Order: sequence, then structure tokens, then C-alpha cells
Amino acid sequence: MENIETIDENLANKIVRKEIRIVGIDSPSIGSIDVHKILLSNNVIVVENLSDKLSYLIGKRFEFYAIPLLINKGDGAPARAFAKL
Repeated sequence: MENIETIDENLANKIVRKEIRIVGIDSPSIGSIDVHKILLSNNVIVVENLSDKLSYLIGKRFEFYAIPLLINKGDGAPARAFAKL
């Protein structure tokens, strides 16, 4: 099984303290259940399983869009995510 990059509780708390409103990752999951609870309970939007090409955006200004499918009574949904340079 391959190593999957995630964030830990310390980084999740730092994201909350810095008042970051959205965080994305190119792994299937942002982290543990505790990481999800920290972020989501502080209204931080989590976008998981993004492209492994995120490094192309480092140092560039861009607009990020995540357009989710509308799922009735769901707490998450697949989304079309893209960046506009």
C-alpha cells in the first residue's frame, strides 16, 4: 500500500487559528476523524482527492472553484474542482 499524505491535528488547529476558510489536498482524505472534526466544526471547507498537479499552482495567483453535485441530505459530495490562472 502506498503512503498517503494527510495533515495532523496540530496543522488542522493552525489552519483554524489562521482563519483559512478552505483547504484542499491531493490525497483521498485530509486526515483522521479528529482532523475532520477540527476543520469542519470551524467551518473550514475540505476538498479531498484533488489532482497531483497542485504543485503547478505554487507561487501563482489563481481562483479556485469546487462545484459539488447537489445531494439531498448529504454531508459531502463529489465536486468538479479547477483553478483559473
